[in-house]
Amino acid sequence: MTAETFKIAYGVILLLAMAVATWIVVVIWRWRKVPGAAPLMVQMTGEGVWTLCYALFLFAFIHPAAEPFFWTKMMFLGVVMVPGGFLVWTARYTERDGWVTPYTIALLCIEPVIFNIMIWTDHWHHLFSGNYLTTGKLGVAFNVHTLYSYTLLLIGAAMLVMHWLQLPPAYKKQSSWVLLGLIVASLANVLTVVFLPVLRLDFTPLGFVFAGIAFTYAQLRHRLFDLMPVARSAIIDHMNEGVMVLDADGRIIDLNPAAQSMLGFTLQASMGKVATETFPIWAEIERKAASRPEADWRFSGM
Repeated sequence: MTAETFKIAYGVILLLAMAVATWIVVVIWRWRKVPGAAPLMVQMTGEGVWTLCYALFLFAFIHPAAEPFFWTKMMFLGVVMVPGGFLVWTARYTERDGWVTPYTIALLCIEPVIFNIMIWTDHWHHLFSGNYLTTGKLGVAFNVHTLYSYTLLLIGAAMLVMHWLQLPPAYKKQSSWVLLGLIVASLANVLTVVFLPVLRLDFTPLGFVFAGIAFTYAQLRHRLFDLMPVARSAIIDHMNEGVMVLDADGRIIDLNPAAQSMLGFTLQASMGKVATETFPIWAEIERKAASRPEADWRFSGM
């Protein structure tokens, strides 16, 4: 396979990844009231724009004659959305989001806006392009943006890893999808650095799309944000009474040790399953509880 053929094939893969990212945005929009949905939707929108514009750049798609790097410039409209979206989503997920306010969100938007302004006015100052045409090196604006983006990504990655290490064993499986996405995105970036001089291709957008897929799957399929916080009360763990916690759809999200002993099920085996299907007696308990309007049996002890 020639380098040109490989480039075209990669462009097609990017277009498919863009379609997947678009589909995910649509799915997340339907679940937009779920905690963490908004920053994940921002991240996936950025990844969709990133992959689409990069594919069009590889295909040398029609563009204004005066702007030979038109699709590259358009690509950065999406690129700048990813680090901030990832950081805010991670903060929401790890429950370290006390700093996430409208004010801080506005602050996170400053650098992306300024950077894109510098890109589109580059013909006046060349702070973005630098000496790229002669030396292959971009300017100071690109370097500052890269440092800023990697800082946000590394902070988010550190939060994810620390959170995963603190999780009880029963919750690590669901959260492993998040770590898998993080690992794949990192590997894609490493491959880009290693093979860029030879292939002249950037695999990073594809890696981030996969990460977004993993995050979305973990959040919607494994109900990631419904998991009990890391700092769950030790009192519940040491109670002699069994405690079962259900989400709004009647799915099991926690069993304390006493409940596991009573029911003969481990938390790992019952996590995410419908209580009435896993424990038939639960249907009878809910039927009796329905006649007591003062009781809230969505989160019940037994």
